[in-house]
Amino acid sequence: MDTERMRYSKKKSSIPPARLEGSLLERRFRPDLVAGGYAEFGPARLKALGCTVLLLDVDGTLAPHGSDSPPADVFEWIRSLGAGGIRCHVVSNAGRGRMARFCGSLGIPWTARAGKPSPNAVEDALRSFGVATREAAFLGDQLFTDMACAKRAGVLAILVRPIPGREPLQIVLKRWLERILVPWIFDPEQRSIWKTGTSFHESGG
Repeated sequence: MDTERMRYSKKKSSIPPARLEGSLLERRFRPDLVAGGYAEFGPARLKALGCTVLLLDVDGTLAPHGSDSPPADVFEWIRSLGAGGIRCHVVSNAGRGRMARFCGSLGIPWTARAGKPSPNAVEDALRSFGVATREAAFLGDQLFTDMACAKRAGVLAILVRPIPGREPLQIVLKRWLERILVPWIFDPEQRSIWKTGTSFHESGG
């Protein structure tokens, strides 16, 4: 296990006993890592985490909700991941048409209407790549879909702050619930990153 992954695993042992007794929410929703955005995870950092496959959400993670095409920075980031030996697969609850347009331009495989937090789409993607769960990470912006999916699938769960944009009512409601849950399941460093959007890793490398 790499140094960064070990560091976050060890933090769990520092949770007070009263918190450990009621840690079901932590096991289901607490991310392993929290970051300001996707760009913090370049190939060098992902490989240091033991990952060769990166599963990705789209809405709020790579682009504002409802976008049909990736921002220019996402193109460059995906290109750098591929050049660095990281394979990507989008796992989204959005419709097939929009994911075909978004991911087709990036040249990466995708699963639409994935039914997150069900882990089925992640498990299918890992089988298609022929990798074990320990070699994969899931990067997304929502606790109740992305992180819950990652935890159920057994892959590294990476939460990024959502990209600003107009969100559907159901997402707005989930954001409200996230704000309630964060103080209970995040450690102080995670809370700071989630609040400010800044972390030690400004660039993924």
